[in-house]
Amino acid sequence: MVTSAPHGGIAKLITNLVEKTSTAQLQGMSGPA
Repeated sequence: MVTSAPHGGIAKLITNLVEKTSTAQLQGMSGPA
């Protein structure tokens, strides 16, 4: 992932959202959260 954008905070926010979404999907596949 190239982070050439001056706003590194936005990249972190996007990464956090992706990680949260991935975690939620994994929990959903494993069973009810």
